[in-house]
Amino acid sequence: MIEHVRKRAEISQVFNAGVFVATCDEEIYDLITLNGGNCIMTSNFHHSGSSRASEAVDEIDCTHVVIIQGDEPLILPDDLKKFVNAVESSNDYFVWNGVSNILIKEDFKDTSIVKSVANKNGEIIFFHRGNPYISSSDFYKEFSKKVLGLICFEKNTLKKINFLDKTLIETSENIEQLHILMNSIKIKSVELGESYPSVNLIEDALKVQKYLSADEIQIEILNMYNKPSNFE
Repeated sequence: MIEHVRKRAEISQVFNAGVFVATCDEEIYDLITLNGGNCIMTSNFHHSGSSRASEAVDEIDCTHVVIIQGDEPLILPDDLKKFVNAVESSNDYFVWNGVSNILIKEDFKDTSIVKSVANKNGEIIFFHRGNPYISSSDFYKEFSKKVLGLICFEKNTLKKINFLDKTLIETSENIEQLHILMNSIKIKSVELGESYPSVNLIEDALKVQKYLSADEIQIEILNMYNKPSNFE
């Protein structure tokens, strides 16, 4: 699953400082390096992806850090390009989060899926897991979006937030981004339209396997994995 994410990041060719996998797991490290990827071993005491990335970027010369979580094996290289372009065109922010449309009504009740709401300026004002709305789904689906495991930090901001105290709401809801909001740091929402399933539960992995074997776009991306020109 992680190797799918890494390959798609490399295919996008938008990460100037390179693509790195940060892990404390020797099995993952061996897999990535065996496939020719860059892997950074980190401490096993991290409580979040941003915390782990904060340690890993000490070894990387960059101004911004895009974190693509390992549970996004179907992420599109084109969406990574759109995301980076959005970051570059809104440089008055320090944190950005990719979001997508929610098309299935039941997903609003699915607590394994994190959702967000943004204001008219595209700044995320809240994250939630369940469905807090009393209005109809035809209404709230217009402003409540699925939060993707795709987030960018200005490097110094990434280092800074990991020294800020955790808040009760972020630990209770188990939503990492609430740590950022509750410490008064704005998060710019980057809308990417429709998206493929992420892997939050075991049954999600089965959905992913079906897409990889039957979806034309996913098959096309798989066929790009072995083309050397995509990894220069």
